[in-house]
Amino acid sequence: MPRVPLKRGDVVLVPFPFTDLTAEKLRPAVIVSPDPQELDVVIAFISSIVPSKEMAETDFLLTPDHPDFAKTGLKKSSAFKMKKLLTIDRTKLIRRLGRVSPPIQDELDRRLRNALGL
Repeated sequence: MPRVPLKRGDVVLVPFPFTDLTAEKLRPAVIVSPDPQELDVVIAFISSIVPSKEMAETDFLLTPDHPDFAKTGLKKSSAFKMKKLLTIDRTKLIRRLGRVSPPIQDELDRRLRNALGL
């Protein structure tokens, strides 16, 4: 991805590795590292697989009926997994899909603090 300005809260497309590092899959993620973004950025995994049971308190479910859903660039209901973090070289980011709104960012921050025990 060219050195376009990235910001905390941007939703990006990235090759996200499986936790056992055997493979990777192109997935959306949200940037959680502080601005300005350096060479490395910290991202949190976004999954379109929504659990049928109760979600973890560190996850945030965003559905198409949310008033700010379209701004994210996501196509369907998605779970932001704030416990699944990755530090990655920004050149690995494929493209920017959209951005979360300030109210969604507040929810993600709350869950991120919980995930990190802060």
